[in-house]
Amino acid sequence: MNYMIKLLIVDDERLVRELIRLSVDWEEIGFTIVGTASTAEEGIEKVDELKPDVVFTDVRMPGQTGLDLARTIVDKYPMIKVVVISGYDEFAYVNEGLKIGIFDYLLKPIAEDALREVGCKVRDAILSQRRHNEEFEHYKREFELNYNKIREKAISRLVYSSEAESAAENLKVFHIELNEDIFQVAVLEYGQGIEYETEKELLEAIRIREIVDDFFSGYDHIFLFERSYPYIVIINNQKDVDFNRLCQDVCRFIAETVPIQVCIGVGSFYKSLWQLSISYREAKSALKYSFTRQSGKCIYFQEILKNQSQEQSVHDVVMKNYSDYISQGMISEAKEVLKDIYDNAVNQNLTRDQAIFMTINLIMETYTAAKELKIDLDNIEKIRTKMVADILTMTDLFEMEKSILNLLDKLFETFRKVNETNHANVLASIEDYIKTHYEEPDLSLTKIAETFYMNPNYLSRVFKKKTKKTFREYLLDYRMEKAMILLRQTSLKGYEVADKVGIQDPNYFSVCFKKKFGYSVREMGR
Repeated sequence: MNYMIKLLIVDDERLVRELIRLSVDWEEIGFTIVGTASTAEEGIEKVDELKPDVVFTDVRMPGQTGLDLARTIVDKYPMIKVVVISGYDEFAYVNEGLKIGIFDYLLKPIAEDALREVGCKVRDAILSQRRHNEEFEHYKREFELNYNKIREKAISRLVYSSEAESAAENLKVFHIELNEDIFQVAVLEYGQGIEYETEKELLEAIRIREIVDDFFSGYDHIFLFERSYPYIVIINNQKDVDFNRLCQDVCRFIAETVPIQVCIGVGSFYKSLWQLSISYREAKSALKYSFTRQSGKCIYFQEILKNQSQEQSVHDVVMKNYSDYISQGMISEAKEVLKDIYDNAVNQNLTRDQAIFMTINLIMETYTAAKELKIDLDNIEKIRTKMVADILTMTDLFEMEKSILNLLDKLFETFRKVNETNHANVLASIEDYIKTHYEEPDLSLTKIAETFYMNPNYLSRVFKKKTKKTFREYLLDYRMEKAMILLRQTSLKGYEVADKVGIQDPNYFSVCFKKKFGYSVREMGR
C-alpha cells in the first residue's frame, strides 16, 4: 500500500515555492510533491485535479487570498489539511484561518526546522487518520460478515468470563440491555455426543439449531450460543416467562420432529449476573445425572438435589464443582472443595462404613474427572487400586482425606509435566508464526493469543520467560533484523523497507532502526 502523502504548494512567488520544495527532503519524511500553483484560482483547480492530502498556501496573493482558498478546500474537501504561510504583520489572517479550520500555520521568513516540524506534524495526523479509517473499515467488514458469530461469542462471555459485568456492558454494542434479577441457563445436548457419520445426520443437527432459533425468536431476552459440538446453551433473561416450561416444550418438539436423541439440562434460577456461570455448571451437571435418559427429556438440577440421599455426602452441593476443577487442572480449588467435603462429613458424624463409602466414591470421581486432562493415567491407576484397598483398613477421616490429597498431588504433578512440554511446543510454534507473519502491521500479542487459544496475559508471561524479551521487544528486534537485510540486499528506500517489515510509520521506523543499530538508515551509506 502506498502511504506517501501528496503535497500541493500554492504561492505567488516562484522563489518561495522553490524554497519550500528544496528546504526539506520531503520524500524522506513520507511526502511526494504532486504540484505547485501561483494563485488561489489555479490552486483550487489543482486540488480538484490532483486530490492532494496537504496544501501549503500563502495568505496574500493576487486575486483570491490564501484564506479564500483554504475556505473552499475545507468546505469541499474536509479531509485535506491546509497549512497557511503568513508574515508577522499578517497574524490576524492566521486567527481567521484557524477559525475556518486550517491545520497549522508557518511564519515568514520560513525556517527549515519549522517547515520540517510542521511537515512531520501534518504527516503524523494524516497517517493516524488513515490507520483509523482502515481499521474501521476492516472491523466494519468483519462485523458485517460475522455479525451472528461475534454476537454469540459476546453472549457466551456472560457465562465463561470472570468479568460478567464487563461482558454485559459489551453487549450494548448489539443493542442488548440485560434485565436485572433474572438469570438462568439451560444446556441442550443432542446425539449423546456421538459424531455424525452421514450427511443426513449432519443436516439433522443443523435442523435442531434452526428449530431452537425459531422457537425462541419471539423472546428478545432469551439468548443462544453454541459452546461446542453437540451443545446449545440457552440463557434466560426474559421477564414473565416460565423458562422451565419453554425448555420442556422445545425439547419435546425437537424429539418429535428430528430423529436424534435430545436432552436439556436446566440450572437454577439466580438474581445476580455473576451467578450465571453457576447456573451453567449446574445445567451441565444435570445432563451427567441422566443415565437412562429418553429423548425429549428435561433434567433440572434442583430436582437432582432434592432426590439425592443426604447420607451420601459425596453428592452434597459442595461436590458439584469438584470434578470440574480437576478436569480443568485447578488443583488449589479442587483441594478447597475436598476440604469442605470432609469438614461437612465431620459435622454429620458419619459412621466408619459411611466414611469409607464416601472416600471410595471420591477416588472414583477423581479418576473419572482426571481422564479429561488427557494424560497418561497408568501410574495413577496403580495408585488408585492400592488406595481402595488401603481405605478399607483406615479408621479415621483424617487418614482418608490425606490419601485423596496425595492422589491429587500425584495427578497434578503428572499434569504439570505434560503441560510444560505442551507449552514449550506451543511457544516454538508461536516463534515460527511471528517469523512468517512479521510483515503484517496488525500483528499483536492479542491476535497470536487468539490464534493459539491462549490467555494473552499468560502468553505474555511464558513468552518472556522463554525468550527473555517481551513480545513487543521480540517482534521489533526481528523486524529490525529483517529490515537490515533488506537495506543491504535491495535498493528499497527506508519508508519502503518499513512497510515491508510491518511498520506503517516511516518516522517511527527510523527511530527504532537507529536505536537498534546505533546509526540511521542514511548513515549506512546506501
